[in-house]
Amino acid sequence: MAEAYLYLEKRDNPRMSVKLPVKFFFAEGEVDPNNAVQWRRQETTALVLDVSLSGMFMMVNQKLQTGNIIRVDVSLSPKPEPVAFYAEVIWSNEQGAGLRFVEMWPEDMAAMKAYMERTAS
Repeated sequence: MAEAYLYLEKRDNPRMSVKLPVKFFFAEGEVDPNNAVQWRRQETTALVLDVSLSGMFMMVNQKLQTGNIIRVDVSLSPKPEPVAFYAEVIWSNEQGAGLRFVEMWPEDMAAMKAYMERTAS
């Protein structure tokens, strides 16, 4: 008899395919998250290929260190300023990284949710 493997989805929120350019920032040592000049010095661009209300897959050209916290800025129309949030690198390989959101302002979460609803319909 052939073996069958069941995959159980562990995510609480469904993911949707997108193509969103983002900027992300590394913090080395003590970095004040409110100091934009410090963050801009470490700015890197990437492309998000799927997103949910709890995380995302980000395609990057470098391997990120698992467990690191990064700040991600993404522009979501019609919101004029970027949505900003902090995310933990859950896994990473040569193709990209899986991120779990750890902190996001309520209005940015609302903008992300509205964007996903608009994109899904």
